[in-house]
Amino acid sequence: MKIRQGFVSNSSTTSFCIYGASFDTNPFTLDYIKNFKKNDPKEFEVMITELEKVSWMKSVVDILKNIDNMTDDELQDANMEWGEFVPYNLDYHPYHDAGMHYIGRSWSRIGDDETGKAFKASIEKDIEALFGKTPCSTHAEAWRDG
Repeated sequence: MKIRQGFVSNSSTTSFCIYGASFDTNPFTLDYIKNFKKNDPKEFEVMITELEKVSWMKSVVDILKNIDNMTDDELQDANMEWGEFVPYNLDYHPYHDAGMHYIGRSWSRIGDDETGKAFKASIEKDIEALFGKTPCSTHAEAWRDG
């Protein structure tokens, strides 16, 4: 008889399985967003332009346009779509029930010619560029319907 060791996924109950970092508080602080604006002003403006095309994102656009005048508490109280601040090559998964924030890349996105070690190293590099040296590991969250 074979006994499976490690993570077992059932697609009907697994919400995500990624390699990356977990945060027990929102990592998208006022300083993070201001640094994003300062370090990449063109990309910041592109993001605002794209968000302006979506009618229900008006409050987010207003916040971003006034980010220099906001306090961190005001920002955290705002109903932001935090995933907008995650580069396209990473995934963002808020787990609201537990107050957790997960940022990384789904194991399904590993390249055909990419080793697991290379996959992990590229994610660790991307996470470090965003948040400084941050421990990474595999994170899986699931819930059961019913």
